[in-house]
Amino acid sequence: MQNPIEMPAQTEMPSAAITPPARPAAAERVTVARVRCKSGFLLCLNNAGSTCIMCGRDFCSQHGNEEQGVCRRCRHEYARRLKHEEAAYLETIRREVAESRNAHGLCGNESCENAHIVTCERCGSFYCAKHWGRYSYNYDYRSRTGIKRRRATAVLCSSCKEHLSDYRKLAVYKD
Repeated sequence: MQNPIEMPAQTEMPSAAITPPARPAAAERVTVARVRCKSGFLLCLNNAGSTCIMCGRDFCSQHGNEEQGVCRRCRHEYARRLKHEEAAYLETIRREVAESRNAHGLCGNESCENAHIVTCERCGSFYCAKHWGRYSYNYDYRSRTGIKRRRATAVLCSSCKEHLSDYRKLAVYKD
């Protein structure tokens, strides 16, 4: 009697009779689901080529920029984000240049060779008489007694002058 655990010896098949591997059974087959574009107005039947980095929607090449990875719904927000990142980068470079020039006793402006006189309230760099200004602005002051209009002044360099609107925002204090 043969031991049930022992396997019968396999015989070698000749090399000419090699058969291709059998296809897996239907239950073992892996199916790849096609992802549809979700960025169309109503329904897009195209297959999605990539996923948006802003919102996570799948989109096709017709409804977005696959190179940037942004769908058509998020393209303006993405452009705005890139613009803000570039502005922040340029601002840090400007401040570094101003700090290095201030260390040598010069005005923070790149093209100026005058000595520095005044500190900018926003960036903290020193500037000469040509590259700073005293700007007055009105702002709303909210307290328990109501909203009152107040006037204030700010000393800003020529580069920070464009941010004067940030000073005009509503100030809330507890009186």
